[in-house]
Amino acid sequence: MDGDTKHGPDRLEDDDPLAVTASTSPPEKEWAIDAESKWYRRYWFASAPVTLAAVALAPLRLAFCGDASTGANALAWGLDVFAWCDVVLLTFVRAPDETLRWRGRLERDWLEYVGRAPGLIPWDAFARGRGPLNAGRLLGLLRMLRFRRCWAALKEFGTLVWLPHWVSVVTDYLVFYLLAGHTGCCLFYLLARGRNFADNTWVAHHAINLDAEPLRARYLKSLSWAFTTISTVGYGDVYPVSQPEMIFTIVAVVANLGLMCYTVASISTMFRREEEVAAFRQEATELTKYLRANGVEPTERRKLVAYKARVFRTTATTHVLDGFPAAVRTRVLFEGRWSQMLATTRLFVDVASRARQEVLGRATEALYMEGMVICGAGAAPTAAYLLHAGAVSVVVGGEVVGTLKPGAPLCCEAFFAGALQRWTLVAATTVSVVALPEGAFRDDPADLTIVLRNLRRDANAFAHHARGLGELKREDDPAYTAAFARIELSPAFADACDAAVDELRAAEQRTEASLAEVLCDYCARATLARAPRLLERLPRGGRYRDLADYDKRSPAHLAAAHGRTEILRLLDEYGLALDGVDIFGGTPLYDAAVKAHDAEAAVDFLRERCGPLVVADLAGTLCRFAFDANVAVLQRLLRAGADPDAADYDQRRALHIAAAEGHAKTCRLLLDAGAPVDCRDRWGQTPLIEAVAAKHLDCVVLLLERGADASATDRGGRRVALAAVDAESDDCLAAVVAGGGADAGDDVAGATRLCAAAAAGDLTLVERLVRAGVAVDASDYDRRTALHLAAAEGRVAVVMKLCEHGADIHFRDRWGHDAIDAATGGGHADLVAQLHLLEKH
Repeated sequence: MDGDTKHGPDRLEDDDPLAVTASTSPPEKEWAIDAESKWYRRYWFASAPVTLAAVALAPLRLAFCGDASTGANALAWGLDVFAWCDVVLLTFVRAPDETLRWRGRLERDWLEYVGRAPGLIPWDAFARGRGPLNAGRLLGLLRMLRFRRCWAALKEFGTLVWLPHWVSVVTDYLVFYLLAGHTGCCLFYLLARGRNFADNTWVAHHAINLDAEPLRARYLKSLSWAFTTISTVGYGDVYPVSQPEMIFTIVAVVANLGLMCYTVASISTMFRREEEVAAFRQEATELTKYLRANGVEPTERRKLVAYKARVFRTTATTHVLDGFPAAVRTRVLFEGRWSQMLATTRLFVDVASRARQEVLGRATEALYMEGMVICGAGAAPTAAYLLHAGAVSVVVGGEVVGTLKPGAPLCCEAFFAGALQRWTLVAATTVSVVALPEGAFRDDPADLTIVLRNLRRDANAFAHHARGLGELKREDDPAYTAAFARIELSPAFADACDAAVDELRAAEQRTEASLAEVLCDYCARATLARAPRLLERLPRGGRYRDLADYDKRSPAHLAAAHGRTEILRLLDEYGLALDGVDIFGGTPLYDAAVKAHDAEAAVDFLRERCGPLVVADLAGTLCRFAFDANVAVLQRLLRAGADPDAADYDQRRALHIAAAEGHAKTCRLLLDAGAPVDCRDRWGQTPLIEAVAAKHLDCVVLLLERGADASATDRGGRRVALAAVDAESDDCLAAVVAGGGADAGDDVAGATRLCAAAAAGDLTLVERLVRAGVAVDASDYDRRTALHLAAAEGRVAVVMKLCEHGADIHFRDRWGHDAIDAATGGGHADLVAQLHLLEKH
């Protein structure tokens, strides 16, 4: 149905769960009590002890009090009146997500009220003067049915944020044990009293004249028996005498054993639950502190903390299926919890069942409290929802124009169309929504088109109804009605719906026209089941061969970047190009080598189909990965046919970078791939010089083993050995010398440095230079040697070291002076004497 079609007969199916009622009359106003209000919660907790007192008083009056106990009777009947008032009050209590009023509650829960009635009737008032064991008095024990009220309060007590969970658990068990002991002692005494304390009763046997004692003494004696029986399994000073007493004792012992076993078995569960509750309470406490520090009003603080508590409780119930397989979880949700929602929603009309199950199988539930804004007008929704329970108000221009029912899509128009929300959605009650997963239907253009069409039809129906035109229907389509419980006549809402219709129509067109983007997405995700369906729709060859997105990236680029060899074979089978170049200069073969992991198979396939790797700035790419020591990527690049001798603008190769950074594994990989070991950059540097200069011994040894020239020089005439001297690396120097790097030849630069070091008295440098192959008698332009300069400066240690390495004492400079003359001229008599001594020897 097209969005601009706004005609047709008005007809509304009475049984349509999504039917729109055009009535603008306000809902019936009925008095109700908010269950989350502060005063009612205080009353709820305060009434629990009162109800517990009524429960405890029922067996106490029956066993220990007679008709003359007017005080006990008055108290019991007063508690009866309170119980009746409490039930009446409870009828008007409405939970945040409750939509039924008191009449509806009575109709729905009438059986529960019938079950409460026996515990509210004062049966013993009709049995006065007839003995303690008559039926009327025994029916008075039905007051103990009110314990359900106490139990509910105890459970609610355990959800308080400020209360440690173990306190609530221990309180539960203490109340159970105390009430069990109290009831047991009363009934045990009642057995003796019913037989008038005859000789065959425990009172006559163990506590003669106990019936004449005050109430406190009688109760304590019976209570002693009860707790002795609970704690010692019946071994105490008081024990049963008659057969009824024995039977009752057996029943009491068995019941107490069962209660004890239940307690022990629940301990581990208590502590596991304690961890979850403790984490929740910690978060709630931090939230409270944060809100208080930021000046949030107490009322708002309570609402936010209550919301967090409700989310915690809801999560505990909705996550029980997390451990099951997805198929089981989906089936349970579809047939149970979400069945009504799925039966009423229009979002999935004509959508393939498999696609719907796939989307909803990954959906999650979220909760919104009354008054919370689900999405505001003008906002970009981050998710799309289906209303599961509760009611949501639609607000346009500050006015409520309608109320959505369960099954209604929320934010779907803007989310799927990639537009801004046209109207504000506010939780009218506490609502539960099903959040569709991110990217729902985005990888399925066929079903996404159907969803967009359904939303457009609904938006068109919204506008039709908002103008008071009734239901929109076409002869060739079923009626598409909005999931509204109520809708107002609103031109502003109708205009917003028209704008949404236009956006949805544009989104449909984009979806149908973006085959390249969708196919690229399929190839990236390796969606083998869906990609063929799209490829079959494309004519082979022609303009579809070079199908690409806005960045000129083809499906082959995406498949290669993720190492999808199967997808690449499929694309090749359907005739799509495998050698396209994107706007960044990348090819599928390059993407497979650089961006994918474990993509050797994809690299081999693409190289076989497209030839060796050819991309711009290949040398820069190799150098970058060599710098990062990314051996895996380098290996794939070389496997793809990259030239290991590729040079950048400075004639530097990847081997230069790897050697300079000390990446021995990378160097070995490049050398194995055929990289020249003595390649030179624009400065004449070899990889060996780079490794020596950076003091990377492992790389130096590797390069020398692979035949690197240890005597190579750069354009400045510096030898490898001198680079080791400059780096002050004795280990690298030793390796270079061992590899033949000490053959200096006519080393003018070395001679100059040796003379300077000797004159400065740098003994270490002198020794390194000599080890590096600099001739000990090498002279400068004045034929002065290092020995001349050391002697002239009085460097005794240097002179001795040079002589030790064979320096000629009688070597004469251009003026005919030797080292002795230089020392004499410098006034170093001691050195002269030592030189004469060396001369003699």
